[in-house]
Formats: sequence, C-alpha cells, structure tokens
Amino acid sequence: MKKRGMAGALSLMLLLAGCGAGEKTAQGTYATVNGVEITNADYEKNLDLYTKMLIARYQVKSTVENLLIHDAVVRQELEKNKIEVTQDRLDADVQEAIKNLGGDAAFQQLLKDLDITEAQYRESLRHETNYKVLLDWYIEQHPASDTEMKDFYEKNKDALEKVTVSHILVASEEEAQKVKERLEAGEKFEDLAKELSTDPGSAANGGSMQETSPSTYVSEFAQALTKLEVGQISDPVKTEFGYHIIRLDGRKASYEDFRDEISKQLATSGFNAYLNELMTGAAVEKPGEEVKVEEQSSAPAADSTSQSSEAESSTNK
Repeated sequence: MKKRGMAGALSLMLLLAGCGAGEKTAQGTYATVNGVEITNADYEKNLDLYTKMLIARYQVKSTVENLLIHDAVVRQELEKNKIEVTQDRLDADVQEAIKNLGGDAAFQQLLKDLDITEAQYRESLRHETNYKVLLDWYIEQHPASDTEMKDFYEKNKDALEKVTVSHILVASEEEAQKVKERLEAGEKFEDLAKELSTDPGSAANGGSMQETSPSTYVSEFAQALTKLEVGQISDPVKTEFGYHIIRLDGRKASYEDFRDEISKQLATSGFNAYLNELMTGAAVEKPGEEVKVEEQSSAPAADSTSQSSEAESSTNK
C-alpha cells in the first residue's frame, strides 16, 4: 500500500464521509434531464457503487486501520511518559484549522458539504493533536547538539539559503533602463512596480515576492542575486520573460540564520525514526488475520482538510 501521512489519511476519510451527504429516500424523483426521470433509487444505487469503488481504489479500509493503530500507539506512548493533551491545546489546533480553511463561514460550509458535525471534525483533529504533542515532547527531550547542527549546515547550506526579492518586469532593455533611472532619481520602487511591472504575481504587491530559495528562480535571475547586497538594486537583467530590475530585500545564509530550523529538522527526523520503531514493534492482533503496521512517513500537518495554492511568479522555474 502506498504510504500516506496522517493528514492525507484524515483528508481522505473526511472526503469519503461526504459521499453520503444529502442522500434521498428511495422513493420519488431525484432529478429530471430533458424530461427523463432520474429516480432517488437510481441515485442511491450509484452513490453506493461509487463510494465502494473509491474505498477500494484508495484502500480506505487499510488506511483507517493504520490510522487507528498509529493513534493507539501514540496515545500509549503519551500515557507512558505522562504527557497530557489538554483541551486548550486541542481547541487551539481546531481554531488554527478553521483559520487555515478561511474562517468560520468556510468551516461551517465544509461541515455542511461533508455532512458531519463539529464534534466529528474535532475528533478527526484529535489524532493529529496527539501526534503533535508527542512530537513537541520528543524535540524537547532530544535536542540536537551544536556539532550535529553545524555539520548539517555545512552539508546543506546552499539548499538552506533564502532570499526575499522585489522586481519590476518590463518588455525591453530600454524600458528597464528608464526604470533604473527613475529609481536613481528618487522614485519609490513599490510605486514603479505597481505602475510598470508586467508580472501579475508581484506587481500589486509593489514588486515584492515571498521568501524563497534562490534556486527557485530562473538561472539569470538567480545569478544576478549573487552580485547584490541587501538593499541594492540591479542593472537590467534579461531572462526569457523580459527584463528585470531586481532589489534584494533580504538574505538568510548564515548558520545562525538557520540554527532553530536545523535544530527542529534534526529533532523531527529523529522523531520519525522513533515513531517508526514504535509502530513496527507494536503487537497488533486481529482474530484470524495477520496485521502489518506501516511506517509513519512524517509528522502530521497542522490541518488535514485545508487546501492552499500559491501563485508562482513569472521569474520562477
């Protein structure tokens, strides 16, 4: 079976829970199409068929089985180490999930679409909260050493580097040079980006783009960044998208910049190994069946039902 994280399993369970939403009684008309009747019986028959097909296709039964086994092991480990999962922590996780969904109105719509109660939703998040509380405890109990963190940094510092960039994209080198001249004359970068930039992903934000790795930009753009100090503005830079005037707004590249991130990453890696050891060592019995517990691929995400998308700038690969 293909491995799924806890968040993916819960998303799938909630999605399939919605398959039964709004079911009709077997009698009567469900809809008519050009005067041809679709009965409620037809609807319910097909709903049942496709629900079973989805359950089989996504191996929902084994996913739920592993979810429950994993959660049982985690709860046992919490109890063993006298770690309390407080109501306040669960409430905070629920509120964070609702925020990620887009607020209370979107949350209420989700409950309606899935035909589930708020209590059912909260219970689905309890599994994730248990995991996160155990993860927090593990990280606190197993901090990475300075030697481990510095070694990790030296091996991964190029991949760790992050930059914050603003740019103005225009069609020709002549236009780009005029932008540079207006900036040197004292006009604000943000104002010119809103007025002139043809990059819809950043123009409205005054040319500003989210913090990211330099490697996410096309090669000419990334190369130009290596020559800039923070606050410095480039000469025109040509890429396949046009000509850019680039301002480097921030750069994180030192060990101290990533110390906390490295510490958590190393501790999380250790947590996953520890968790997998617990799972594979669990004695699971089902009458007449052999049960194989899958490894946990990663710690659960903060919200199992939210979906996010991020517009890519025209400078990205």
